[in-house]
Amino acid sequence: MTGFTSIPGERSKKWLVGRIAEGSGTRPERSILRAHWVIGLIQRLYDVEEVAKGKPHQERRELRQRYSAPLLEVLRTWMDGQQFLPKSPTG
Repeated sequence: MTGFTSIPGERSKKWLVGRIAEGSGTRPERSILRAHWVIGLIQRLYDVEEVAKGKPHQERRELRQRYSAPLLEVLRTWMDGQQFLPKSPTG
């Protein structure tokens, strides 16, 4: 696992949008919107970590429970509903 401290740059975001869009099996324009939505959720997780940085352990934990946990649940629910082909870039 890589140790990103922030969301990757624009080039990496475009690559990730392409991978999510390719694996979704829906119309391209809908796939791209969905990919941007997923990246937005991930960006919000990074935003929580940015706010939590340097705070005491208990405060970081509370921030993550309050803000990150619901985002992760939404992301998990979305991922559980996806069907990726085993040999696709996202499979």
